[in-house]
Amino acid sequence: MEFDQLLEERYSVRKFSNQKVEKEKIDKILEAARIAPTAVNYQPQRILVVEDPDNLAKLKECTRYHFHAPLAMILCYDKTVSWKDMHNRECGEVDVSIVATYMMLKLFDLGLGSTYVGSFDYKELIKQFNIPENYVTIFFLFLPTCTRFYLQYKKLFWFTRRFNKLHMSINTDIINWLLSKHPLITFSNFP
Repeated sequence: MEFDQLLEERYSVRKFSNQKVEKEKIDKILEAARIAPTAVNYQPQRILVVEDPDNLAKLKECTRYHFHAPLAMILCYDKTVSWKDMHNRECGEVDVSIVATYMMLKLFDLGLGSTYVGSFDYKELIKQFNIPENYVTIFFLFLPTCTRFYLQYKKLFWFTRRFNKLHMSINTDIINWLLSKHPLITFSNFP
């Protein structure tokens, strides 16, 4: 996939399949996180991969925005490692945001979807996962798998949204036909 196409077509997914993400793909996603730039290249990011059903259940205790994903990653930074600027401002949050962007782009390139969630109960997360005191959790990244059909549908919807932004008329017959032909697509899929 061309980079410009990747940037234009990537979107947040909130409808997940139960299919497990292959280890090879998880490794590629984590490699994208490793090569992401960070302040002074200190690499303070710490990523906890959550795929065990018991741990996913614990994660549901921390946020209502879990979307029943089969895989999640908790993105943190180690404040003892992250760079502080000349005014002693912490750069770890920016570093983790850059890392997450690299990960999300790699996910989409691999044919997977993702969404990030920053709304969670921090104290509950520390309790459920025994997060060390020097780790600061920024957000979760939920990694669902999507069918190519769903990705094509989202591309069509994105295309119609583009027309809508240009104040052109949308052919709703196409969308209605699509909704009637495929059971995975419902009105709740619309952003």
